Amino acid sequence: MSKLTRLKNFFPVIYCQKYWFKLSRRRRVILILSSILLVVVLYPLISFISVSRSEIVLAALHRSFQKEIICHEACLSWRGEQAKHLLNALNRGEKRLARRAKKYFFAPFDKSSILTQELSFRQEILQLFKRTDLDSNQLNCFSEYLTKTTGEMSLKILIFNILPPVINNRSHLDYYFNFFKVSEALEIRLAALNALANSPSALNYLQPEDITFFKEAILNSATEQIWRQNLILLLGDYYLKFPQAIKEILLAVYGQRDLSDEISPAFAADIYNRFNGDDLKMPTISEAAWDEYYNY
Repeated sequence: MSKLTRLKNFFPVIYCQKYWFKLSRRRRVILILSSILLVVVLYPLISFISVSRSEIVLAALHRSFQKEIICHEACLSWRGEQAKHLLNALNRGEKRLARRAKKYFFAPFDKSSILTQELSFRQEILQLFKRTDLDSNQLNCFSEYLTKTTGEMSLKILIFNILPPVINNRSHLDYYFNFFKVSEALEIRLAALNALANSPSALNYLQPEDITFFKEAILNSATEQIWRQNLILLLGDYYLKFPQAIKEILLAVYGQRDLSDEISPAFAADIYNRFNGDDLKMPTISEAAWDEYYNY
């Protein structure tokens, strides 16, 4: 084997350097420009080829929500077909699609986009994850997002409203109770309360001190009316487990007419009568009070 051949086999860098310096300046420039052009052309091509069909479908669905402000029958049918394809892909375990969908969901809102359209698309993503057969651990990123102080409130509310709460122990229940603190925005507290109300298993882990917490919030004159009203409705779900404690709260609310809240005493009377007979007279509620309640 010649000395030059051994040099090629074992020292390719040195060989290339020797070859490079033998080239004319003009050829070097052409080679450099050709290499740059090759990278510029090949990189997007390779990136495009590496994108799965499901990721392309997801991107097309996103564009549909951005452009179609009003979605009629044909549009809805098309979106349904795309969602079906994405659901099947997620159930097949396409991890890249799952990562891309989560990236879409958590991305900062584009100021040039219509907020309602962006929220509708992210709601569609959550609905997909809700319907998948994915392990609950793969959805932890959504529950973790709820605890972020910098998270978007609208996205947190979507998560609470769409993904079913998993309450299998006391720590899971405490997770939701942490959102009931006054420091949390009212919208977040209401969304967390609604999620808790939709989890029958929560009743298995409730303790008497939880009812005391509700009592203090309900009877506090500084509590927002809509928050008090929803807490009272939740007590109706827990009455059979804590009948005496909840009965005292309901009677206290019914007798406390100085709350500037017409609806809370009525809710208290309705729940009380449901479990104790028609003993309490239903208060009169003005149309304005009902409008305020339903239009919140």
